[in-house]
Amino acid sequence: MTADTTARRQALLATELDGVRGWRPGGSLSELFVGIERRTRREVVVKFPRADLDGPYWGPAFARERALTEMLTGGGAVVPVSRSHHRMKACWTARAEGPGPLITQRFGTDLGTWRETADAERIQRVWTALVGAVARLHAAGIVHRDVRPDNAVTDGERVRLIDLTFAREVHGPALISPEHAFYRYARPLTHRPFAPPEAFLGMSSSPDAWRQADVYALGVSLHVLWTGCTPDPVVADEELLDDLTELFLRCEDVAARRRNATVVLRALAENHPVPSLHGVPGPDGTPLPDAVCDLVQTMRAIRPDHRPAASAAWGALGRMRADS
Repeated sequence: MTADTTARRQALLATELDGVRGWRPGGSLSELFVGIERRTRREVVVKFPRADLDGPYWGPAFARERALTEMLTGGGAVVPVSRSHHRMKACWTARAEGPGPLITQRFGTDLGTWRETADAERIQRVWTALVGAVARLHAAGIVHRDVRPDNAVTDGERVRLIDLTFAREVHGPALISPEHAFYRYARPLTHRPFAPPEAFLGMSSSPDAWRQADVYALGVSLHVLWTGCTPDPVVADEELLDDLTELFLRCEDVAARRRNATVVLRALAENHPVPSLHGVPGPDGTPLPDAVCDLVQTMRAIRPDHRPAASAAWGALGRMRADS
């Protein structure tokens, strides 16, 4: 990052924010800063996407993200995006230091340090709040499409989503095609373990399909929070998975693609049972309640039609807490 670019970025932040209260270093897509917006006095995110993310997909995607967060701000499920400077060249960095505490440290969700001090009950509470945040998005007619712990912040009770780059309205225009956004770009990224099996089989991006993908990612998120590591993928051979994906995407007949993918999913479900969290100790040595383990296993079902809706999972978790 040049001195000129750093100065421009700091000037933009100073114009929009009354001090930086938290930040997240540049990762695969963008660098985030949290602060109080001068105009509205609310807590917002200012996002600096990577310089090379330009073109017909990313510009509209980041602009749409800002609009979606404004729609959802009143529901408390997201942190609104004040600005997306997607045309500011060379405006991100993966530095280890920044102008304030890391966003995850500020909100208590650093999955290394936070998990080491969190007990079983607290992890369940935070994960339940994450399920609730996604359920509220779905109720508003929005799918997230990138659910994972790194894209959520919490104060130990509430959870808010901080990244809606891939989100879309279920009945809105497909600003990013599923082939580009998910298969072509997202597969090599670190959030690959959160992608459901059907995402790699050329399944169509219907509203139901993306809701079910969000639910799958919620199940994987609890596994990560509980164990500190991602679960083994259904198909461990990544080269084979990539070849399979490319093969399915060559089929232009969407109906035929779905039929073939369904056959593969059924075979995977029969031969690759979903790993269970039954008896697996959390950070404090306490196991998850059996009912929660059963629910998570259902949310991570290989066949998407076997997964519950996010709202149903959230309701079930609420009843479990009331009965405990």
